[in-house]
Amino acid sequence: LIGLPIGLDDSAHILKLLSNAFNKLRGVNYQFWIKPHPTSGPELIKALLPGNWPQEFIFQKGDFHDVIEKSNLLISNASSVSLEALAKGVPTIIVAPQNGVLQNPIPETISNDAWSVIYNSIELADEIVRFEKFTKMHKDYFDQLGIDVRKIFFNPVSRENTIKFLEL
Repeated sequence: LIGLPIGLDDSAHILKLLSNAFNKLRGVNYQFWIKPHPTSGPELIKALLPGNWPQEFIFQKGDFHDVIEKSNLLISNASSVSLEALAKGVPTIIVAPQNGVLQNPIPETISNDAWSVIYNSIELADEIVRFEKFTKMHKDYFDQLGIDVRKIFFNPVSRENTIKFLEL
């Protein structure tokens, strides 16, 4: 799943890296689900990637949380969806910005076996292959990771938890 951010420049950067990585992964049967930010539609996103839109890049509609639960990897930028994916037991690749400072949303206490930061298309292709192999061998690891991340970093929405969060 490619979780695109609100910024079109950042989205174009992610799509360009993905397209280049995909060319390096030819011969492997991958399908990439593209989930644009709600402020962008498929036609706007398609215009960000010059040339023919790959048939393996398939747009997904609906709620992000429904789509991530059917995914086996998230590729995004420094977004809260990265931590949300880990909370659902889905490994995550964070694409560093082309310009600027990386703002990594993943807490240091979460093992980098479950996530990585990439800076170019070669690293992206390598990490896609690494996570494919790792998740096949360690499915239980990601199930437990999701449980642990939810327990440590998320709370159910309730009046009591809201009051605690607001320190009232």
